[in-house]
Amino acid sequence: MDTFRADVKALLNERDDTKPKPSAIAQTYRVRKTWQDAESQKGAFNSLGNAKACADDNPGYRVFDNRGNRLYTSVSAKPAASAKPAFTISRMLRMTAKVKRDEINFRAGPGLTKTILRKLPKDTQITVIKPQGDWTLASIGGLQGYIWSKYIDYDAYIRGEDVKAVQRALKAAGYDPGDIDGIYGLKTLAAVLAFQRAKKLTADGVVGEKTARALGGVWK
Repeated sequence: MDTFRADVKALLNERDDTKPKPSAIAQTYRVRKTWQDAESQKGAFNSLGNAKACADDNPGYRVFDNRGNRLYTSVSAKPAASAKPAFTISRMLRMTAKVKRDEINFRAGPGLTKTILRKLPKDTQITVIKPQGDWTLASIGGLQGYIWSKYIDYDAYIRGEDVKAVQRALKAAGYDPGDIDGIYGLKTLAAVLAFQRAKKLTADGVVGEKTARALGGVWK
Protein backbone atom coordinates (compact mmCIF):
# COMPACT_ATOMS: atom_id res chain seq x y z
CA MET A 1 0.00 0.00 0.00
CA ASP A 2 2.78 2.40 0.91
CA THR A 3 4.42 1.71 -2.41
CA PHE A 4 1.17 2.44 -4.25
CA ARG A 5 0.72 5.77 -2.44
CA ALA A 6 4.28 6.79 -3.28
CA ASP A 7 3.71 5.99 -6.95
CA VAL A 8 0.49 8.05 -7.02
CA LYS A 9 2.19 11.04 -5.35
CA ALA A 10 5.05 10.94 -7.83
CA LEU A 11 2.60 10.84 -10.73
CA LEU A 12 0.67 13.84 -9.39
CA ASN A 13 3.86 15.86 -8.98
CA GLU A 14 4.81 15.20 -12.61
CA ARG A 15 1.43 16.56 -13.75
CA ASP A 16 1.49 19.67 -11.52
CA ASP A 17 2.08 22.40 -14.12
CA THR A 18 1.37 25.15 -11.59
CA LYS A 19 4.81 24.84 -10.02
CA PRO A 20 7.47 27.09 -11.60
CA LYS A 21 10.14 25.29 -13.57
CA PRO A 22 13.63 25.85 -12.19
CA SER A 23 14.85 26.99 -15.61
CA ALA A 24 11.99 29.43 -16.24
CA ILE A 25 13.08 33.12 -16.31
CA ALA A 26 10.61 35.97 -15.90
CA GLN A 27 10.27 37.98 -19.11
CA THR A 28 11.39 41.59 -18.89
CA TYR A 29 10.73 44.11 -21.64
CA ARG A 30 13.47 46.69 -21.98
CA VAL A 31 13.06 50.06 -23.71
CA ARG A 32 16.24 51.18 -25.47
CA LYS A 33 17.40 52.85 -28.66
CA THR A 34 19.25 49.68 -29.64
CA TRP A 35 19.86 46.45 -27.76
CA GLN A 36 23.59 47.18 -27.59
CA ASP A 37 23.04 50.71 -26.20
CA ALA A 38 22.31 49.78 -22.58
CA GLU A 39 22.95 53.34 -21.40
CA SER A 40 19.97 54.58 -23.40
CA GLN A 41 17.57 52.31 -21.51
CA LYS A 42 14.45 54.14 -20.32
CA GLY A 43 13.11 51.29 -18.25
CA ALA A 44 12.47 47.56 -17.83
CA PHE A 45 8.86 46.36 -17.57
CA ASN A 46 7.06 43.12 -16.82
CA SER A 47 4.18 44.30 -19.01
CA LEU A 48 4.69 44.57 -22.76
CA GLY A 49 1.94 47.18 -22.91
CA ASN A 50 3.70 49.40 -20.41
CA ALA A 51 6.96 49.00 -22.31
CA LYS A 52 5.27 50.05 -25.56
CA ALA A 53 3.77 53.09 -23.88
CA CYS A 54 7.20 54.10 -22.62
CA ALA A 55 8.68 53.69 -26.09
CA ASP A 56 5.92 55.83 -27.60
CA ASP A 57 6.80 58.59 -25.15
CA ASN A 58 10.36 58.47 -26.47
CA PRO A 59 10.42 58.57 -30.30
CA GLY A 60 13.21 56.44 -31.73
CA TYR A 61 13.14 53.90 -28.88
CA ARG A 62 12.36 50.18 -29.18
CA VAL A 63 11.17 47.34 -26.95
CA PHE A 64 13.40 44.25 -26.59
CA ASP A 65 12.89 40.93 -24.85
CA ASN A 66 15.45 39.18 -22.64
CA ARG A 67 17.32 37.85 -25.64
CA GLY A 68 17.57 41.19 -27.40
CA ASN A 69 14.84 40.50 -29.93
CA ARG A 70 13.11 43.67 -31.03
CA LEU A 71 9.41 43.42 -30.31
CA TYR A 72 8.23 46.95 -30.95
CA THR A 73 9.39 50.26 -32.40
CA SER A 74 8.01 53.53 -31.08
CA VAL A 75 5.67 55.58 -33.21
CA SER A 76 7.89 58.24 -34.74
CA ALA A 77 7.04 61.82 -33.98
CA LYS A 78 5.66 63.77 -36.89
CA PRO A 79 8.44 65.69 -38.64
CA ALA A 80 8.43 69.35 -37.79
CA ALA A 81 7.14 71.57 -40.52
CA SER A 82 9.90 73.34 -42.37
CA ALA A 83 10.31 76.84 -41.08
CA LYS A 84 9.41 79.51 -43.58
CA PRO A 85 12.27 81.77 -44.56
CA ALA A 86 12.34 85.11 -42.78
CA PHE A 87 12.56 86.91 -46.11
CA THR A 88 13.51 86.58 -49.76
CA ILE A 89 15.81 88.99 -51.55
CA SER A 90 17.17 89.12 -55.07
CA ARG A 91 19.57 92.07 -54.91
CA MET A 92 22.58 93.09 -52.88
CA LEU A 93 21.54 95.35 -50.04
CA ARG A 94 24.00 97.91 -48.80
CA MET A 95 24.28 101.44 -47.53
CA THR A 96 24.89 103.69 -50.50
CA ALA A 97 25.78 107.34 -50.81
CA LYS A 98 26.81 109.79 -53.52
CA VAL A 99 29.77 112.07 -53.93
CA LYS A 100 28.61 115.70 -53.61
CA ARG A 101 31.52 117.42 -55.37
CA ASP A 102 33.60 116.81 -58.46
CA GLU A 103 37.13 115.41 -58.42
CA ILE A 104 37.07 114.10 -54.85
CA ASN A 105 40.08 112.03 -53.82
CA PHE A 106 39.51 108.39 -52.97
CA ARG A 107 42.43 107.47 -50.74
CA ALA A 108 44.10 104.31 -49.45
CA GLY A 109 43.78 105.46 -45.83
CA PRO A 110 42.04 108.03 -43.62
CA GLY A 111 44.29 111.05 -44.06
CA LEU A 112 45.23 113.79 -46.50
CA THR A 113 48.69 112.31 -46.98
CA LYS A 114 47.45 108.84 -47.90
CA THR A 115 47.82 107.55 -51.45
CA ILE A 116 45.12 108.67 -53.87
CA LEU A 117 43.59 105.59 -55.47
CA ARG A 118 41.42 107.53 -57.89
CA LYS A 119 39.44 110.73 -58.24
CA LEU A 120 35.67 110.54 -58.06
CA PRO A 121 33.36 112.68 -60.17
CA LYS A 122 30.23 114.21 -58.69
CA ASP A 123 27.27 111.85 -58.16
CA THR A 124 29.49 108.76 -58.08
CA GLN A 125 27.63 106.14 -56.06
CA ILE A 126 29.67 104.47 -53.33
CA THR A 127 29.00 101.66 -50.89
CA VAL A 128 29.49 102.83 -47.32
CA ILE A 129 31.31 100.29 -45.16
CA LYS A 130 32.05 102.30 -42.05
CA PRO A 131 31.97 106.01 -41.21
CA GLN A 132 35.03 106.92 -39.14
CA GLY A 133 34.64 110.51 -38.05
CA ASP A 134 35.96 112.85 -40.74
CA TRP A 135 36.57 109.90 -43.03
CA THR A 136 34.36 107.14 -44.39
CA LEU A 137 35.54 103.70 -45.45
CA ALA A 138 33.76 102.90 -48.70
CA SER A 139 34.02 100.70 -51.76
CA ILE A 140 33.58 101.33 -55.45
CA GLY A 141 33.47 98.37 -57.79
CA GLY A 142 35.17 96.19 -55.20
CA LEU A 143 37.94 98.71 -54.51
CA GLN A 144 38.00 99.86 -50.89
CA GLY A 145 39.25 103.25 -49.83
CA TYR A 146 38.52 106.37 -47.81
CA ILE A 147 36.68 109.53 -48.72
CA TRP A 148 36.26 112.71 -46.72
CA SER A 149 32.86 112.38 -45.03
CA LYS A 150 31.78 115.97 -45.68
CA TYR A 151 31.78 115.27 -49.42
CA ILE A 152 29.27 112.43 -49.12
CA ASP A 153 25.52 112.78 -49.62
CA TYR A 154 23.85 110.23 -47.37
CA ASP A 155 20.39 110.77 -48.88
CA ALA A 156 21.01 108.15 -51.55
CA TYR A 157 20.00 105.24 -49.32
CA ILE A 158 18.69 101.98 -50.72
CA ARG A 159 15.04 101.59 -49.80
CA GLY A 160 12.44 98.84 -50.11
CA GLU A 161 10.43 96.06 -48.54
CA ASP A 162 13.43 93.77 -48.77
CA VAL A 163 15.39 96.20 -46.59
CA LYS A 164 12.51 96.21 -44.12
CA ALA A 165 12.53 92.39 -44.05
CA VAL A 166 16.26 92.36 -43.33
CA GLN A 167 15.74 94.89 -40.55
CA ARG A 168 13.12 92.64 -38.96
CA ALA A 169 15.44 89.63 -39.19
CA LEU A 170 18.30 91.60 -37.62
CA LYS A 171 16.10 92.73 -34.77
CA ALA A 172 14.85 89.18 -34.18
CA ALA A 173 18.47 88.01 -34.04
CA GLY A 174 19.30 90.60 -31.38
CA TYR A 175 20.87 93.33 -33.52
CA ASP A 176 19.31 96.79 -33.46
CA PRO A 177 18.78 98.23 -36.97
CA GLY A 178 16.90 101.26 -35.70
CA ASP A 179 13.43 101.92 -37.10
CA ILE A 180 11.91 99.21 -39.29
CA ASP A 181 11.46 101.73 -42.07
CA GLY A 182 12.90 100.00 -45.13
CA ILE A 183 15.80 102.47 -45.36
CA TYR A 184 19.33 101.08 -45.35
CA GLY A 185 20.86 103.77 -43.14
CA LEU A 186 23.65 104.03 -40.60
CA LYS A 187 21.94 102.01 -37.86
CA THR A 188 21.04 99.21 -40.24
CA LEU A 189 24.62 99.22 -41.51
CA ALA A 190 25.97 98.98 -37.95
CA ALA A 191 23.62 96.07 -37.19
CA VAL A 192 24.66 94.21 -40.35
CA LEU A 193 28.36 94.69 -39.58
CA ALA A 194 27.89 93.43 -36.01
CA PHE A 195 25.95 90.40 -37.26
CA GLN A 196 28.58 89.60 -39.90
CA ARG A 197 31.40 89.76 -37.36
CA ALA A 198 29.51 87.53 -34.93
CA LYS A 199 28.88 84.95 -37.66
CA LYS A 200 32.46 85.19 -38.96
CA LEU A 201 31.29 86.48 -42.34
CA THR A 202 33.07 89.13 -44.39
CA ALA A 203 32.25 92.34 -42.51
CA ASP A 204 31.54 94.59 -45.48
CA GLY A 205 28.07 95.81 -44.54
CA VAL A 206 26.57 94.22 -47.64
CA VAL A 207 23.66 91.80 -47.35
CA GLY A 208 24.50 89.33 -50.07
CA GLU A 209 23.74 85.64 -50.38
CA LYS A 210 25.77 84.42 -47.37
CA THR A 211 24.55 87.12 -45.00
CA ALA A 212 20.95 86.68 -46.17
CA ARG A 213 21.07 82.93 -45.56
CA ALA A 214 22.70 83.41 -42.16
CA LEU A 215 19.76 85.65 -41.24
CA GLY A 216 17.33 82.92 -42.27
CA GLY A 217 16.46 84.38 -45.64
CA VAL A 218 16.39 83.02 -49.17
CA TRP A 219 18.53 84.41 -51.97
CA LYS A 220 17.05 84.38 -55.46
